[in-house]
Amino acid sequence: MLRRHLSRIGHQVSVTQNLNDAKGMLDEDPTIDVFIIDLHLNDYKNDSGLTFLHEVAEKKPSSFRILFSGFPDPPSSSVQELQPWHYYFKKPFDVQELIRLLEQQN
Repeated sequence: MLRRHLSRIGHQVSVTQNLNDAKGMLDEDPTIDVFIIDLHLNDYKNDSGLTFLHEVAEKKPSSFRILFSGFPDPPSSSVQELQPWHYYFKKPFDVQELIRLLEQQN
């Protein structure tokens, strides 16, 4: 559903089913500038979506990173550890709010 909404307003959307495939996209496609990741997507070396977002932030610091989860609050980070996302959505989230957020980034 999200892919359809974003495509309809002109975004080029790539979707992966797991973190291993997302890792491959991160390394292979330099044009990706927005990452929308589920916190509890885990299968990449037993890591989570949060761990992957840290990797994205390191490799593509200019990218816009969105984290979502069913938990009401985003994960806390220590003072030494920077928050790797720009925006947090609690599921279920309003797709129109996400679209407005992305439009502000353009």
